Amino acid sequence: MQTAVHQLWPPPGDMRKTEMNILFFHSYPRDPDEWKSAWTQRSHPDVCWPEKWLPADLGFDVRVLFVSYNIGQSRVADVVDDLFKALVIRYASVTT
Repeated sequence: MQTAVHQLWPPPGDMRKTEMNILFFHSYPRDPDEWKSAWTQRSHPDVCWPEKWLPADLGFDVRVLFVSYNIGQSRVADVVDDLFKALVIRYASVTT
């Protein structure tokens, strides 16, 4: 099972307290880095709008996370278990 959590905002290492977590989920059938291109503009492939615009537009501190997962031949219960471990266990101490 391959599940990954990518923190786009605040930048990794920035330990500011955030008021909200925003999650984007993306299943990757072929490439684990496919999530990067799924949230960009065709005319500006270097701009990932949830990272660049969303925090500024909301006007308060948010954490923007991307969760990429491959369901492939796995059971849904296995994917849910991986997502729980990747999100809840990893970020529980950060948000409290």
